[in-house]
Amino acid sequence: MRRYELMLVLKPDLADDRIQATVDRATRLISGSGGQIVKVSPWGRRRLAYAIGQFREGSYHIVVFDAPPEAVVELERGLHITEEVMRHLVVHVERPASS
Repeated sequence: MRRYELMLVLKPDLADDRIQATVDRATRLISGSGGQIVKVSPWGRRRLAYAIGQFREGSYHIVVFDAPPEAVVELERGLHITEEVMRHLVVHVERPASS
């Protein structure tokens, strides 16, 4: 299993319960594909570097997880069709060598 970091940028006009439901859906996709959630960090609303559609702000969330590479493909497929997600990015995190 590899360590990954997912950044979600959600629409800022969503209610708190819909934001939480979207983050929960992403974590369920990870867990359902054999992954483990390490940490979920809400960053809150932040100004975007450029407008995405009509929005100048977004609600940011970071999810750190361990999963097989195939799980990332399924996760990204699910996020592409989720209408609450404006942008997302999954990156592989290199773990420091233990000594």
